[in-house]
Amino acid sequence: MMEQGVDQILQSIAADSTHNYSFLVIGDPFCATTHSDLFLRAIELKIEVNVIHNASIVNAVGISGMQVYRFGEIVSIPFFEENWRPYSFY
Repeated sequence: MMEQGVDQILQSIAADSTHNYSFLVIGDPFCATTHSDLFLRAIELKIEVNVIHNASIVNAVGISGMQVYRFGEIVSIPFFEENWRPYSFY
């Protein structure tokens, strides 16, 4: 819906000054090109936008405007525990 109907959604939001709207994403809000595009379109329509970043190193890339896709794959390295030693990130 965000890729196909975003213009209609933003037009509705721009016309409604009595409500607040939110768009919740998993991870960093600027990690996906769709989310960056949504942000820029909202700004063009004079919609006030507040971004709350996730706690992740990916934020440094997202806030810069560069796309994470250009940096390769992202992995998480979990902490080893006494009875659990993950090998999936190797």
